[in-house]
Amino acid sequence: MEVTPVPITLFDVNSELDTSFSPKVWPIRLLLNYKQIPYKTTWVNFPDIGTVLAATGAPPTRRTGSKYTVPAILDGDKAISDSRTIAEYIESICPTRPVPVHGTMHEQAIEANVASPLVPLIVPFIVNHLDARDSAYYVQSRRERWGKELHEICPLSQREEMVRALEDGFSKLSDFAGEASLEGWIFGKDGPAYEDFEVVGWFLCLKSRTFMRFLSGNIRFAVADEASSALDPKGEHQIFQRLRESGGGKTMIFVTHRFGHLTKHADLIMWFVFSCMKDGQAIETGTHKEFMARGGEYSELYNVQAQAFADVAL
Repeated sequence: MEVTPVPITLFDVNSELDTSFSPKVWPIRLLLNYKQIPYKTTWVNFPDIGTVLAATGAPPTRRTGSKYTVPAILDGDKAISDSRTIAEYIESICPTRPVPVHGTMHEQAIEANVASPLVPLIVPFIVNHLDARDSAYYVQSRRERWGKELHEICPLSQREEMVRALEDGFSKLSDFAGEASLEGWIFGKDGPAYEDFEVVGWFLCLKSRTFMRFLSGNIRFAVADEASSALDPKGEHQIFQRLRESGGGKTMIFVTHRFGHLTKHADLIMWFVFSCMKDGQAIETGTHKEFMARGGEYSELYNVQAQAFADVAL
Protein backbone atom coordinates (compact mmCIF):
# COMPACT_ATOMS: atom_id res chain seq x y z
CA MET A 1 0.00 0.00 0.00
CA GLU A 2 1.45 3.34 -1.07
CA VAL A 3 1.67 6.07 1.52
CA THR A 4 0.77 9.52 0.26
CA PRO A 5 3.54 11.92 1.31
CA VAL A 6 2.47 14.70 3.64
CA PRO A 7 3.06 18.02 1.86
CA ILE A 8 5.51 20.49 3.30
CA THR A 9 3.91 23.42 5.11
CA LEU A 10 5.21 26.81 3.99
CA PHE A 11 4.55 29.70 6.37
CA ASP A 12 3.91 33.03 4.67
CA VAL A 13 2.65 36.41 5.85
CA ASN A 14 -1.02 37.20 5.39
CA SER A 15 -2.48 40.29 3.70
CA GLU A 16 -5.48 41.46 1.70
CA LEU A 17 -3.59 41.02 -1.59
CA ASP A 18 -4.53 37.32 -1.87
CA THR A 19 -0.97 36.52 -2.90
CA SER A 20 2.51 36.37 -1.47
CA PHE A 21 4.41 39.65 -1.40
CA SER A 22 7.41 38.75 0.74
CA PRO A 23 10.67 38.75 -1.27
CA LYS A 24 12.11 36.18 1.15
CA VAL A 25 9.22 33.74 0.76
CA TRP A 26 8.95 33.89 -3.02
CA PRO A 27 12.29 32.12 -3.68
CA ILE A 28 11.22 29.17 -1.50
CA ARG A 29 7.85 29.03 -3.23
CA LEU A 30 9.59 29.07 -6.63
CA LEU A 31 12.06 26.41 -5.49
CA LEU A 32 9.29 24.07 -4.31
CA ASN A 33 7.40 24.58 -7.56
CA TYR A 34 10.51 24.02 -9.67
CA LYS A 35 11.28 20.77 -7.89
CA GLN A 36 7.59 19.81 -7.99
CA ILE A 37 7.50 19.19 -4.25
CA PRO A 38 3.96 19.13 -2.81
CA TYR A 39 3.37 21.88 -0.27
CA LYS A 40 0.62 23.89 1.32
CA THR A 41 0.69 27.47 2.56
CA THR A 42 -0.21 28.53 6.07
CA TRP A 43 -0.90 32.26 6.10
CA VAL A 44 0.12 33.97 9.33
CA ASN A 45 -0.76 37.48 10.47
CA PHE A 46 2.16 39.76 11.34
CA PRO A 47 1.59 39.85 15.14
CA ASP A 48 1.28 36.05 15.28
CA ILE A 49 4.44 35.08 13.37
CA GLY A 50 6.54 34.67 16.51
CA THR A 51 3.94 32.62 18.39
CA VAL A 52 3.10 30.37 15.44
CA LEU A 53 6.69 29.65 14.41
CA ALA A 54 7.91 29.17 17.98
CA ALA A 55 5.19 26.54 18.43
CA THR A 56 6.59 24.58 15.47
CA GLY A 57 10.05 24.51 17.01
CA ALA A 58 11.57 26.60 14.23
CA PRO A 59 14.75 28.42 15.29
CA PRO A 60 14.52 32.22 15.61
CA THR A 61 16.14 34.16 12.77
CA ARG A 62 16.97 37.35 14.70
CA ARG A 63 18.57 38.08 18.03
CA THR A 64 16.68 41.30 18.75
CA GLY A 65 13.25 42.74 18.00
CA SER A 66 10.91 40.39 16.18
CA LYS A 67 12.97 37.23 16.47
CA TYR A 68 10.91 35.17 14.02
CA THR A 69 10.41 35.91 10.34
CA VAL A 70 8.96 34.12 7.34
CA PRO A 71 9.70 31.98 5.48
CA ALA A 72 9.68 28.87 7.59
CA ILE A 73 8.70 25.35 6.63
CA LEU A 74 7.45 22.32 8.50
CA ASP A 75 8.38 18.96 7.00
CA GLY A 76 6.76 16.33 9.19
CA ASP A 77 8.02 17.21 12.66
CA LYS A 78 11.09 19.06 11.36
CA ALA A 79 10.85 22.87 11.38
CA ILE A 80 13.34 25.00 9.44
CA SER A 81 13.62 28.78 9.23
CA ASP A 82 15.76 31.25 7.26
CA SER A 83 15.34 31.18 3.49
CA ARG A 84 18.83 29.96 2.60
CA THR A 85 18.81 27.30 5.30
CA ILE A 86 15.46 26.14 3.93
CA ALA A 87 16.84 26.08 0.38
CA GLU A 88 19.80 23.94 1.45
CA TYR A 89 17.46 21.57 3.30
CA ILE A 90 15.17 21.21 0.29
CA GLU A 91 18.18 20.49 -1.91
CA SER A 92 19.34 17.79 0.52
CA ILE A 93 16.00 15.95 0.54
CA CYS A 94 15.29 16.43 -3.16
CA PRO A 95 18.51 16.55 -5.22
CA THR A 96 16.65 15.98 -8.49
CA ARG A 97 16.51 19.08 -10.68
CA PRO A 98 19.42 20.49 -8.66
CA VAL A 99 19.37 24.13 -7.58
CA PRO A 100 22.73 25.01 -6.02
CA VAL A 101 22.92 27.60 -3.27
CA HIS A 102 25.99 29.78 -3.76
CA GLY A 103 28.07 31.43 -1.08
CA THR A 104 28.08 34.65 0.87
CA MET A 105 29.40 36.80 -1.99
CA HIS A 106 26.31 36.13 -4.09
CA GLU A 107 24.00 36.77 -1.16
CA GLN A 108 25.75 40.05 -0.38
CA ALA A 109 25.62 41.15 -4.04
CA ILE A 110 21.84 40.68 -4.16
CA GLU A 111 21.40 42.33 -0.77
CA ALA A 112 23.50 45.38 -1.65
CA ASN A 113 22.36 45.93 -5.23
CA VAL A 114 18.70 44.86 -5.16
CA ALA A 115 17.33 44.48 -1.65
CA SER A 116 18.87 47.58 -0.11
CA PRO A 117 17.56 50.10 -2.69
CA LEU A 118 14.24 48.32 -3.19
CA VAL A 119 13.07 47.80 0.40
CA PRO A 120 12.43 51.53 1.12
CA LEU A 121 10.26 51.68 -2.01
CA ILE A 122 8.08 48.84 -0.76
CA VAL A 123 7.83 49.05 3.03
CA PRO A 124 5.54 52.12 3.31
CA PHE A 125 2.85 50.67 1.05
CA ILE A 126 2.37 47.25 2.65
CA VAL A 127 0.39 48.75 5.52
CA ASN A 128 -2.43 49.69 3.12
CA HIS A 129 -3.26 46.01 2.65
CA LEU A 130 -3.32 44.85 6.25
CA ASP A 131 -6.24 44.64 8.64
CA ALA A 132 -6.39 46.98 11.64
CA ARG A 133 -4.54 44.66 14.03
CA ASP A 134 -1.78 43.84 11.55
CA SER A 135 -1.51 47.47 10.52
CA ALA A 136 -0.94 48.69 14.08
CA TYR A 137 1.71 46.02 14.64
CA TYR A 138 3.39 46.75 11.31
CA VAL A 139 3.60 50.51 11.90
CA GLN A 140 5.04 50.06 15.39
CA SER A 141 7.56 47.37 14.44
CA ARG A 142 8.80 49.35 11.42
CA ARG A 143 9.09 52.47 13.54
CA GLU A 144 11.31 50.53 15.95
CA ARG A 145 13.38 49.04 13.13
CA TRP A 146 13.79 52.14 10.97
CA GLY A 147 13.64 54.83 13.65
CA LYS A 148 11.14 56.82 11.60
CA GLU A 149 7.52 56.86 10.46
CA LEU A 150 6.47 55.00 7.31
CA HIS A 151 5.97 58.15 5.23
CA GLU A 152 9.52 59.21 6.09
CA ILE A 153 11.05 56.02 4.70
CA CYS A 154 10.19 56.83 1.09
CA PRO A 155 9.53 60.59 0.85
CA LEU A 156 8.18 61.80 -2.46
CA SER A 157 11.07 64.25 -2.85
CA GLN A 158 13.59 61.37 -2.85
CA ARG A 159 11.61 58.79 -4.81
CA GLU A 160 13.16 59.41 -8.22
CA GLU A 161 16.62 59.21 -6.70
CA MET A 162 15.67 55.91 -5.04
CA VAL A 163 14.44 54.48 -8.34
CA ARG A 164 17.68 55.50 -10.05
CA ALA A 165 19.62 53.79 -7.26
CA LEU A 166 17.63 50.62 -7.90
CA GLU A 167 18.32 50.78 -11.63
CA ASP A 168 22.01 51.26 -10.89
CA GLY A 169 21.87 48.30 -8.50
CA PHE A 170 20.50 45.99 -11.18
CA SER A 171 23.33 47.08 -13.49
CA LYS A 172 25.91 46.31 -10.80
CA LEU A 173 24.33 42.93 -10.14
CA SER A 174 24.52 42.16 -13.85
CA ASP A 175 28.22 43.06 -13.83
CA PHE A 176 28.74 40.81 -10.81
CA ALA A 177 26.97 37.86 -12.38
CA GLY A 178 28.72 38.18 -15.73
CA GLU A 179 27.17 36.82 -18.89
CA ALA A 180 24.12 34.63 -18.43
CA SER A 181 24.34 31.05 -19.62
CA LEU A 182 22.71 29.90 -22.84
CA GLU A 183 19.74 28.74 -20.79
CA GLY A 184 19.16 32.31 -19.68
CA TRP A 185 19.94 31.88 -15.99
CA ILE A 186 21.88 34.62 -14.23
CA PHE A 187 23.80 32.58 -11.68
CA GLY A 188 23.15 28.98 -12.73
CA LYS A 189 25.11 27.13 -15.40
CA ASP A 190 22.94 24.26 -16.61
CA GLY A 191 19.85 25.40 -14.72
CA PRO A 192 18.82 27.89 -12.07
CA ALA A 193 20.78 28.58 -8.93
CA TYR A 194 18.91 29.60 -5.81
CA GLU A 195 20.14 33.16 -6.36
CA ASP A 196 18.15 33.25 -9.60
CA PHE A 197 15.01 32.59 -7.59
CA GLU A 198 16.05 35.30 -5.12
CA VAL A 199 16.31 37.87 -7.91
CA VAL A 200 12.95 36.79 -9.35
CA GLY A 201 11.50 37.06 -5.84
CA TRP A 202 12.50 40.71 -5.70
CA PHE A 203 10.98 41.33 -9.13
CA LEU A 204 7.74 39.73 -7.96
CA CYS A 205 7.91 41.88 -4.85
CA LEU A 206 8.38 44.93 -7.06
CA LYS A 207 5.31 43.90 -9.05
CA SER A 208 3.33 43.59 -5.82
CA ARG A 209 4.53 47.05 -4.82
CA THR A 210 3.06 48.45 -8.05
CA PHE A 211 -0.33 46.99 -7.17
CA MET A 212 0.05 48.20 -3.58
CA ARG A 213 0.42 51.77 -4.82
CA PHE A 214 -2.38 51.33 -7.33
CA LEU A 215 -4.75 50.03 -4.66
CA SER A 216 -3.66 52.52 -2.00
CA GLY A 217 -6.34 55.09 -2.86
CA ASN A 218 -3.73 57.74 -3.61
CA ILE A 219 -3.56 56.95 -7.33
CA ARG A 220 -6.17 58.68 -9.51
CA PHE A 221 -4.55 58.39 -12.94
CA ALA A 222 -2.68 55.42 -14.41
CA VAL A 223 -1.20 54.62 -17.82
CA ALA A 224 -0.20 51.10 -18.89
CA ASP A 225 1.63 50.43 -22.15
CA GLU A 226 1.06 46.87 -23.43
CA ALA A 227 0.41 45.61 -19.90
CA SER A 228 -0.53 42.12 -21.11
CA SER A 229 1.96 41.65 -23.96
CA ALA A 230 3.90 38.92 -22.12
CA LEU A 231 0.88 37.18 -20.58
CA ASP A 232 -1.03 34.12 -21.67
CA PRO A 233 -4.83 34.49 -22.08
CA LYS A 234 -5.52 33.32 -18.53
CA GLY A 235 -3.04 35.74 -17.01
CA GLU A 236 -4.35 38.54 -19.19
CA HIS A 237 -7.91 37.87 -18.05
CA GLN A 238 -6.87 37.83 -14.39
CA ILE A 239 -4.91 41.08 -14.49
CA PHE A 240 -7.60 43.03 -16.32
CA GLN A 241 -10.29 41.58 -14.05
CA ARG A 242 -8.30 42.77 -11.04
CA LEU A 243 -7.75 46.21 -12.57
CA ARG A 244 -11.44 46.62 -13.36
CA GLU A 245 -12.44 45.61 -9.84
CA SER A 246 -10.04 48.09 -8.27
CA GLY A 247 -10.41 50.90 -10.80
CA GLY A 248 -13.23 52.80 -9.12
CA GLY A 249 -12.50 56.53 -9.02
CA LYS A 250 -9.44 56.15 -11.25
CA THR A 251 -8.80 57.21 -14.82
CA MET A 252 -6.89 54.42 -16.57
CA ILE A 253 -5.40 54.57 -20.05
CA PHE A 254 -4.22 51.37 -21.72
CA VAL A 255 -2.16 51.12 -24.89
CA THR A 256 -2.78 47.68 -26.35
CA HIS A 257 -2.96 45.58 -29.50
CA ARG A 258 -5.18 43.04 -27.74
CA PHE A 259 -8.96 42.83 -27.89
CA GLY A 260 -11.51 41.19 -25.64
CA HIS A 261 -10.85 41.28 -21.89
CA LEU A 262 -9.94 44.96 -21.96
CA THR A 263 -11.64 46.64 -24.90
CA LYS A 264 -15.06 45.12 -24.22
CA HIS A 265 -15.17 46.93 -20.87
CA ALA A 266 -13.54 50.22 -21.88
CA ASP A 267 -15.58 53.39 -21.45
CA LEU A 268 -13.89 54.84 -24.53
CA ILE A 269 -11.70 53.33 -27.25
CA MET A 270 -9.47 55.53 -29.37
CA TRP A 271 -8.65 53.56 -32.51
CA PHE A 272 -5.30 54.40 -34.08
CA VAL A 273 -4.15 53.02 -37.42
CA PHE A 274 -0.77 54.55 -38.06
CA SER A 275 -1.00 54.39 -41.83
CA CYS A 276 -4.29 56.28 -41.71
CA MET A 277 -3.65 58.81 -38.94
CA LYS A 278 -4.53 62.39 -39.69
CA ASP A 279 -2.81 65.23 -37.87
CA GLY A 280 -1.79 62.90 -35.03
CA GLN A 281 -5.36 62.13 -34.00
CA ALA A 282 -7.27 58.89 -33.63
CA ILE A 283 -9.26 58.09 -36.76
CA GLU A 284 -12.18 56.66 -34.78
CA THR A 285 -13.51 56.68 -31.22
CA GLY A 286 -16.31 54.89 -29.44
CA THR A 287 -17.16 51.90 -27.28
CA HIS A 288 -16.75 48.24 -28.15
CA LYS A 289 -20.44 47.88 -28.98
CA GLU A 290 -20.36 50.97 -31.19
CA PHE A 291 -17.30 49.75 -33.08
CA MET A 292 -18.83 46.30 -33.62
CA ALA A 293 -22.07 47.83 -34.86
CA ARG A 294 -20.19 49.96 -37.42
CA GLY A 295 -18.52 46.92 -38.93
CA GLY A 296 -15.22 48.67 -39.63
CA GLU A 297 -11.62 47.61 -39.23
CA TYR A 298 -11.90 47.26 -35.45
CA SER A 299 -14.71 44.71 -35.70
CA GLU A 300 -12.86 42.88 -38.47
CA LEU A 301 -9.67 42.50 -36.41
CA TYR A 302 -11.64 41.67 -33.27
CA ASN A 303 -13.42 38.85 -35.10
CA VAL A 304 -10.10 37.55 -36.47
CA GLN A 305 -8.72 37.20 -32.94
CA ALA A 306 -11.98 35.77 -31.60
CA GLN A 307 -12.18 33.22 -34.43
CA ALA A 308 -8.66 32.01 -33.70
CA PHE A 309 -9.68 31.08 -30.16
CA ALA A 310 -12.97 29.60 -31.40
CA ASP A 311 -11.08 27.34 -33.82
CA VAL A 312 -8.84 26.11 -31.00
CA ALA A 313 -11.87 25.39 -28.82
CA LEU A 314 -13.45 23.35 -31.60
